[in-house]
Amino acid sequence: MTHPTLTVATRTHGRDAYQLDKWLTDRARWQQHQPLTWALAGYLPLAVDTTLDTATTDGARIRFNPLWSCGLDEATRHYIHAHLVWHSVAGHFLSAPVDDRHRWHLACDHEVNAVLLLLGIALPGKATFFPACIGKPLVEIHEWLKFHPHLAEEELVDQLEPADTDRVALAHEWTNRLAALLTTPEVASADSTQKAFWLIQCMMATVRDR
Repeated sequence: MTHPTLTVATRTHGRDAYQLDKWLTDRARWQQHQPLTWALAGYLPLAVDTTLDTATTDGARIRFNPLWSCGLDEATRHYIHAHLVWHSVAGHFLSAPVDDRHRWHLACDHEVNAVLLLLGIALPGKATFFPACIGKPLVEIHEWLKFHPHLAEEELVDQLEPADTDRVALAHEWTNRLAALLTTPEVASADSTQKAFWLIQCMMATVRDR
């Protein structure tokens, strides 16, 4: 399978280079057991950004604060990295169609984490995940969260960064990339892909409806 050429930002600091290498190592480890996430990550160059509190994606790249990254253990960084890849795939960089951005972010986090769980990527203990909402469209999850009794206790691990410009075309490009990869034998036959296939299809339908 041909993998897109991966680029990274210019390395201007030894700490930044060290952290970039850690994130790139995450991707290398996905190739054997998570070929779908590995292939999708290849479309997202990595860049360090000290203006961020944590990390974000605009659907075109992933940016993270290297100082924040220094404080992550390997399992947490691995999870957040995959989480950001699937935020892009799911089109979560599009403007939120609701007023409550916090609930929307939680809904997006749940959608991504449900996919990660089926792919076999471990979620941290406090990761946002609502079993009653598996497979539901984002708008329905957002509405369901109105009645969450402990909403303030749900933690956000990243920053959603809605694009300043209309990026619906980019969101559809991601669904096309995903659809193509799901027909690639080495990706489609992987156990992780097969286990998550039905939920990925639900997610793709949600993106197409936006």
